[in-house]
Amino acid sequence: MAKKTLSKHEKTLVGLSRGEPELIDSLLQIQLDNIESSGLDPKTHALTRIAALIAIDAAPVSVPVRFRPTIVEGQDASPLGEI
Repeated sequence: MAKKTLSKHEKTLVGLSRGEPELIDSLLQIQLDNIESSGLDPKTHALTRIAALIAIDAAPVSVPVRFRPTIVEGQDASPLGEI
């Protein structure tokens, strides 16, 4: 039986599931590069991303875990000021 060749996204998902440090480091670096290239400070960048998720009515799973109680359950938004 021939071995199936994985696509790039499949290889990434396999690597994540295995906890490959090099892959995780590269994905974290992509995030840091994204923040830097945006021209926004990290706090503003985080708030902008959260606002975009809310604006598109994203599924609750899309909201970062630390903000779910505030945004999804309608609690006081003051913890967001502490990003």
